[in-house]
Amino acid sequence: MMEATQSLVFVEFEKAPVVPVKADYMPRGSLQYEFATEILQTPIQLTKISNAPAQIKEVLKHLVENNVAMVRDDAPLKFVQLVQFLRAATLKDTEAIWAQFKDKPVYRRWLLDTLPAVATPVVLKFIKEKFLAGEFTLTEFIPTLVVALQMVPADLETIQWTASLALHEKIATIPALREVVMLGYGSMIAKYCVAVPTCPAELLRPIHEIATEAISKNDIPEITLALKVLGNAGHPSSLKPIMKLLPVLKTTASALPIGVQVDAILALRSIAKKEPKLVQPVALQLVLERALHPELRMVACILLFETKPSVAAMSSSRWSKTLTKMEAFRKFHKDQYKTHHGDSKSSRSTGSSLEQIQKQSRYLGNTVPPVFAIIARAVRVDRKLLGYQFVAFFDKPSSRVQLIASSIAENDNFKFCADGVLLSKHKVTSKVTWGAECKEYAVTTKAEAGLLGEFPAFRLEWEWERLPIIFTTYAKKLSKHIPMAALQAGFNVERAKNSEKELELTVALPSKRTLNVIVRVPEMTMSRMDIPLPVTVPINPDGTFDVHFYEDIYFRAQNYIYDYTTAQCSMMQDTISTFNNKTYKNEMPISCYQVLAQDCTSELKFVALLKKDEESEKTHLNVKLVDIDIDLYTLGTDAKVKINGLEVPISSLPYQHPSGSIQIREKADGLSLYAPSLGLHEVYFANGDWKIQVADWMKGQTCGLCGKADGEIKQEYTTPSGYLTESSVSFAHSWVLPAESCRNASQCRMKLESVKFEKQVILNGQESKCYSVEPVLRCLPGCAPVRTTPVTVGYHCMSTASNLNMLAGIYEKSVDLRETTDAHVVCRCTEQCA
Repeated sequence: MMEATQSLVFVEFEKAPVVPVKADYMPRGSLQYEFATEILQTPIQLTKISNAPAQIKEVLKHLVENNVAMVRDDAPLKFVQLVQFLRAATLKDTEAIWAQFKDKPVYRRWLLDTLPAVATPVVLKFIKEKFLAGEFTLTEFIPTLVVALQMVPADLETIQWTASLALHEKIATIPALREVVMLGYGSMIAKYCVAVPTCPAELLRPIHEIATEAISKNDIPEITLALKVLGNAGHPSSLKPIMKLLPVLKTTASALPIGVQVDAILALRSIAKKEPKLVQPVALQLVLERALHPELRMVACILLFETKPSVAAMSSSRWSKTLTKMEAFRKFHKDQYKTHHGDSKSSRSTGSSLEQIQKQSRYLGNTVPPVFAIIARAVRVDRKLLGYQFVAFFDKPSSRVQLIASSIAENDNFKFCADGVLLSKHKVTSKVTWGAECKEYAVTTKAEAGLLGEFPAFRLEWEWERLPIIFTTYAKKLSKHIPMAALQAGFNVERAKNSEKELELTVALPSKRTLNVIVRVPEMTMSRMDIPLPVTVPINPDGTFDVHFYEDIYFRAQNYIYDYTTAQCSMMQDTISTFNNKTYKNEMPISCYQVLAQDCTSELKFVALLKKDEESEKTHLNVKLVDIDIDLYTLGTDAKVKINGLEVPISSLPYQHPSGSIQIREKADGLSLYAPSLGLHEVYFANGDWKIQVADWMKGQTCGLCGKADGEIKQEYTTPSGYLTESSVSFAHSWVLPAESCRNASQCRMKLESVKFEKQVILNGQESKCYSVEPVLRCLPGCAPVRTTPVTVGYHCMSTASNLNMLAGIYEKSVDLRETTDAHVVCRCTEQCA
């Protein structure tokens, strides 16, 4: 061991500023900066390592205990120390530390965050072994692996490690993970070859074999993955296998999907930067091959410029003609853009602005009640509150929506504010602000509709005043990939000096199912025509938005929120799931209504009834609200609706009650009824199945087959009389609306009654007669059962010698035994029935 010392002696210090050189600079053309390619080393602190395992535990404990409520100033320094100590630890030491802390979530999180930064072969081996042993979850392993592969120095050992992981049988069973490892394998080879230009082609042999096998089997996903790996590696030895997938050699490549051929061309880009003379002839041949798909020629053009072709190569007659055609194509799209752009400029002056409306009323809460308010909070161990409050408002007269989210933590003034308004049938605008009191960052969105020639069109525009640095940083990185992605999607791309703080999307619709698109971003304009659409666009022939467009946006957003806050009850194939998520099979009687759900307060705002049709045995819903009676039923396979006995054609939907409190709309394969202000958020009906959602404020105030919505499942089977039964069948039948006569217009032929137990009973040494304390569904006099179902009920018994009236107050008697009897569910009556 050698030791060196150095002595430093202070002499003086100078405070004078550095004076720039005064000289005239001659113009030398454009100034270009080239960034250094050397690896930036992780900062280190000179720390004496005496006992790495003990020091690791000490620093880890410090980080965990001192960074709970807020991150301390010394956290970065301690983190760097932890990295250094782990670099000095052996594999055995690392495994021992993991074994000690892996079951402690906070310690586990710190270790998982630190291990990738250690970036040593020991840690790579540890990460691999623990994942294969099942000690890392997939969500833990992928980010840990990705960061580790980026930070670890590339050498033959790490390349071999990555290759063995990529080819492991467990990795092969998880496609997403396999893709991450395979791409990391290619990138690792690329890093190694930068440091060692003579890197052998043998490093890529496994990928070449995978590519060859995939081509022989025509396995498109595997071919695509192999091409991406070869593209990441960028090794000249991959030129030959990639060439097999290019159409220039008259191979079977022309039969492959265009996307695969595009990937093959793009895989040559990294090789072109290293060996341009090898790739340039191939790229030029692709560009000049007129029979090729235009997208392939466009991508080949990009590849050609990567090779930095000479002036002689660019001046050939065939090449000049190709450029001429591309320029004509570009001008066509440009003209199409200037026409619509001119039309849309004039529409900007129409309507009042959102800013003017905000000046009149900045906060909608001062004039209208909230649509909803949600508070999500947590209490820390030090009793301080954390969380957010979400409030939404809708002002119908001005067609304005406002959403505000604010922190409830002490001394935290963060807010998120979204404000949108329908200014006219042609224009919608919104503004999103966030940060301290919603004043730090802002983005404005405008949507305008009009005509482009004879076709309806619309334009979306995003403008921003200020954005967080992280947004702009990642946007700049992303912008480098936009041209390639656009070309792959079939767009024409051209450079342009567009606004630096604006994105614009212009769309013209030759039909409701196809569109022409122009996209403007800060440094380029992209366009494509005749793009097919999977759905129709809500825009009228005159270019105005559909009359229900803005309402639908609000309506769908509101329903999305209600789906997570309301109590829900549903039935599929005769199985009911209650508001409290308890399930049971409903043995439905034919033609008799059951109370499905109702407001059990004195206000009785709604009642939903359920019935099985006698002929089709399909379910039928009847909902009573305010002054209307709504029937939802099935005809064939289609859902139908009647209001006060009159059928409403589906083409006439959506229906809205004059009060504005009730709506009926088409939804998915069925129909939905909405009455949130009456406590009934939604009743959905489709092909005999249904779903009911009640408003949050109705929880605990409902009754019927769907229960109370109070979260108490032990008392779920409470009957109308308040009796708690143990039988789901008895509970369901207790909510049947019985008939008084077999001639009843409802066609119900049943009643609820106490039944006698027919078998002999000896109770307390005496022969006894027993009657049910729970009502049982039975056919009316003059009617006979056609179908029955067993039901277990409680019975009260009395000596047969007693002369007391057993049925008087029977439903309030005690239970002496529980036995099974038959409940009638289908009855047939004679013409002489009473």
